[in-house]
Amino acid sequence: MIATSLKDQGFDVIVAHNNYTNIARARMSGLRTYFGNPISDHADHHLDLIGIGRLFAMSMDKEMNTLSEIHYRHEFGERKLYRLKFSDEKVKSERDDKQSNFHSQWLFGKDVTYTKLASMLSKKSSN
Repeated sequence: MIATSLKDQGFDVIVAHNNYTNIARARMSGLRTYFGNPISDHADHHLDLIGIGRLFAMSMDKEMNTLSEIHYRHEFGERKLYRLKFSDEKVKSERDDKQSNFHSQWLFGKDVTYTKLASMLSKKSSN
């Protein structure tokens, strides 16, 4: 799990998701968690972001990632928002990027997709 690796490197991590299985797995790994929709009014009041300086949007739900980035861009600032690229997602050209009102940065670079990262992690865990 990426969150566990980040915690092991000394980062404060919170896993926020509306899938209980994912949250239970994170809790069993000793991570701080928030069970629920991370962009809800409830999260605005109960999701403790103290010590958290960046948003890594890594859900399998592309729309949720985008909405989370938009929701938290004022909290973290646009330069501290990251997302994993999906295999079917095209990288914007520099021209398109400049015309966009909002863009996050690619987590681990534009060539690392969700599928590629999952494959790399599963190979590492099987060794």
